[in-house]
Amino acid sequence: METELKLKIDAIDRSRIYEHPLLVDNARAVPSEHQLVDTYYDTKKLDLWRHGVTLRVREDGLSEEGSIRTQTVKTASVSSASLHQRGEWESALSSAVPQPSEIARQIKVERIRSVSMTLKHLVESARV
Repeated sequence: METELKLKIDAIDRSRIYEHPLLVDNARAVPSEHQLVDTYYDTKKLDLWRHGVTLRVREDGLSEEGSIRTQTVKTASVSSASLHQRGEWESALSSAVPQPSEIARQIKVERIRSVSMTLKHLVESARV
């Protein structure tokens, strides 16, 4: 289960956030910027969306190791104004082609049953 807190700040205040003692004292690395390319997948009939599921492949092209691709499956969230909770599973990819079976190994059996036909249909559609 992922819990995400989204904050919106003015660009002028960004340096103040980066320099805040709480963040500076607990930082594990220096902040860095990455160029990310996200591609979302679904069937033509939006079967994943209707089942509350998203499938994304993210490419991080600015890492020192070269291009890194990660696929992510997220379930619909329960949220308030700025706090979101949802199921999220990730796996590394060697290419930009989604591999739902890699994610399916991580998801509880009952959740797989509810979306397995949709994922199967997506994979079959991608092969066409």
